[in-house]
Amino acid sequence: MKKGLSIIELAQKVTEQSEKAKDYIANSLLMKMNNEAKIIIKDTGIFAPTELAHNQMAERLGIPAKYYNKMKTETPALLAENVNTWFSKNPEKRLIRTMNSAMPEKMPSMRAFLSDRYRPYDNFLVMEGALPILMQHKDLEVLSSEITETKLYIQAVNKSLQAEVKVGDVVQAGIVLSNSEVGLGSVRVETLIYRLVCSNGMIRPESIRKNHTGKRLGIEDDVTMLYANDTILADNKAFQLRVRDMMNHAFMSEKFLEAVELMKNSTTREIKGEVNQVIENVSELYGFDAIAKDSILKNLISGGDLTQYGLGNAITATANNETLPYDRVIELERAGGDIFEMPSSKWANLN
Repeated sequence: MKKGLSIIELAQKVTEQSEKAKDYIANSLLMKMNNEAKIIIKDTGIFAPTELAHNQMAERLGIPAKYYNKMKTETPALLAENVNTWFSKNPEKRLIRTMNSAMPEKMPSMRAFLSDRYRPYDNFLVMEGALPILMQHKDLEVLSSEITETKLYIQAVNKSLQAEVKVGDVVQAGIVLSNSEVGLGSVRVETLIYRLVCSNGMIRPESIRKNHTGKRLGIEDDVTMLYANDTILADNKAFQLRVRDMMNHAFMSEKFLEAVELMKNSTTREIKGEVNQVIENVSELYGFDAIAKDSILKNLISGGDLTQYGLGNAITATANNETLPYDRVIELERAGGDIFEMPSSKWANLN
């Protein structure tokens, strides 16, 4: 499992980002792209869109991504003409999420271009709901956490809830808490199984979610900065309690023991096909690149366990590479979890 940030470092980073973030509800008639592909919001400021925000604008305006990116790179004035035409052609209110730079002289970023129905459950709120549980429970340990450009992740285990898959092969119950402030996923709590012998983490193919949806935001025709009113504060308190309940549910012993039984079943299913072809099939199923494919093959051979269980461990061991982006680490841990719990019929097709 990739180490990432400590929980203290994560809390500090979340706090710093929350202090720099500003949200606006703006009609597209009050927005304009200039010839440098920056967004001007009337009487508000100029913002540099992130790649994600550009992608969200392209999708919402119906401009094919390949053509949008070609214009952005080669003819930004043409891109501005296209974007501004569709801003005025189909006016609508949008939630514009921005963040000031740590350097005052640098232009603030426009980090997301979202629906006015998007409910901003931010990382700060997620942390406020999660930290009391993580810090007060003597048997809980945060193993890894991170904030990427698009998501927050916390991976934690309950050291008092453990079992053996095989003799001497002990696993512990855990959770993965994740959130996106920019429209790339709901608040999500997934079940983590942590293997002590090799520090591998696998994420079960199930989750509890809280979507970022709600009533329309803003009522003015002008640009409105989104502030926390009494209604939003009350909703946020309920949300924090929901995060607490989601985490407690994920630590239920019945769910953990169910996962252990499925893992035990996977130890009896051998890889019957040619190993390279099985790795090829797995890579195609989960979209692994050549580097990940080679790493999985090496881990499988070095582990000497040519079973469904061994393959799952080979994938999750690949996620331990400290050079991998954290988002990719989570994808590999989810793929490993899917392999561990794959039913015999699907395993036969893969094998």
